[in-house]
Amino acid sequence: MTTAKRLFFSACRYLASRSFCYPVFLAAVTAVLTYTVMNTSAVVIVEGARQDLVYTTNSQATQAFSLTNIDPIGRYDTLQDTGVEGYHLLDVERAFPVYLTVDGGTRRIMTTEITLDKLLSENHIQLGEHDRIDANLRTMLSQGEHITIQRVEQNLVQKTNPIPFTVRNKSTSLLKNGRTRILQEGKTGVEVHTFSETTVDGIVQDRELLATDIAVRPTEQVVLVGDGSAISNFDFSDQYPLDANGVPLKYEAVFHNQVATGYWARNPIGASRMRCEAGTAAVRSSQFPYGTKLYVRTADGGFIYGYTVTNDTGVGLMQNIIDIDLYYESYLESALNGRRIVDIYVLEYSEKPTSGAVRR
Repeated sequence: MTTAKRLFFSACRYLASRSFCYPVFLAAVTAVLTYTVMNTSAVVIVEGARQDLVYTTNSQATQAFSLTNIDPIGRYDTLQDTGVEGYHLLDVERAFPVYLTVDGGTRRIMTTEITLDKLLSENHIQLGEHDRIDANLRTMLSQGEHITIQRVEQNLVQKTNPIPFTVRNKSTSLLKNGRTRILQEGKTGVEVHTFSETTVDGIVQDRELLATDIAVRPTEQVVLVGDGSAISNFDFSDQYPLDANGVPLKYEAVFHNQVATGYWARNPIGASRMRCEAGTAAVRSSQFPYGTKLYVRTADGGFIYGYTVTNDTGVGLMQNIIDIDLYYESYLESALNGRRIVDIYVLEYSEKPTSGAVRR
């Protein structure tokens, strides 16, 4: 027991001696310094022309801002660390406001981009082919700058306008004087105008007419007007004039009380191969050879077909049911003719007839 006490007190005296404490102190200081050096980083903060150097043991280099009077990184600021382990170079770019008017509104954009094209790309704003912008895309941006983009569109626009139909009066003796009847209904046409239209932010700024086309042509309205006029398109009055009562002054023969009807055809070619028109008539060619010139009217002059050339025939004529079939340029006119009793004046035979009038 005495020996144990002696050893314990000897140990205490040694631990309290300078020869033990000094080496231990040095070892502790060395350990602390080593740890500090190994875990300390040099951080250089660059903001514009300003540079600050600080040392920190924090694993996050950005915490070095708390050791300087440089403002912390804001929401829109950018920070780039280009250093290596133990040395950090923090490059700070401060965001600044730019005002952009586009698509009907003005936006305040915080950005660090230095050119306009990069600003637009950063904010996913695309320019159309014809859009207008009041600054160059490579323009260096400045704080508070106001930029305006106008959306410009060029489109082909078509506009339709009605084309009024015209009205033509056609004189006739098929109707009583003063009466009218629509022979052909008029129809409105359609005109198409094609424009090159320029809009700026949805508002039309310019319109240029490129072409005018007629999509639907108007249909003329034809009105029959009863005024006692002759139906025929032919006029032989220089050679065969009429007297004051409208009767030919000279003729080779006359046939009274003849039955006249009217007809119309889609393919108006007569049996003589001559084209039919108002003024040609179907007859018995033995009585009136093709090419014979006639004058046809009622005895009282209420109906006047006028100067006529024979060029066709038909079943009714061959069967002696009628004496002459007058050609009309429309079905309605042929129907209005009906069955009429007329006088036929032979102005000039084309050749000698082989038969005379049919007796009834």
